[in-house]
Amino acid sequence: QLTNNLIGVTIGMVYIMLPFMILPLLGVIRKIDPAILQAAALCGATKAQALRRVLLPLAGPGLASGGLMVFVMSLGYFVTPSLLGGTSNMMLAELIAQQVQSLVNWGMGGAAAFVLLVVTLGLYAVQLRFFDQAGAR
Repeated sequence: QLTNNLIGVTIGMVYIMLPFMILPLLGVIRKIDPAILQAAALCGATKAQALRRVLLPLAGPGLASGGLMVFVMSLGYFVTPSLLGGTSNMMLAELIAQQVQSLVNWGMGGAAAFVLLVVTLGLYAVQLRFFDQAGAR
């Protein structure tokens, strides 16, 4: 039931990419001083408010780096989506490979790869702009 549909592809990709999101988050959250969360609790914040207003903003660089890393790694994945999704659910890497190899449509494949490159570089520039730790020092 989980093959040849988008749900199976999503579950498979999450299963594979989850450690690459958790590891940057774990590194950032371990560096946060627990006294900050205790101070939020002493100021009257509930656990949900402390999570939303204290922990998530402090873990923002870890979320951004993990998200970008998972996005970039997912760009080149075409084995898992092709095995679980079949031909009905095609990822962009599969589309580019099909356009270039099977259909010999170099123009469409090159255009899709260029759009993918521009989106990736744009996301990287946004991350550098908002979450650059070296520039903040």
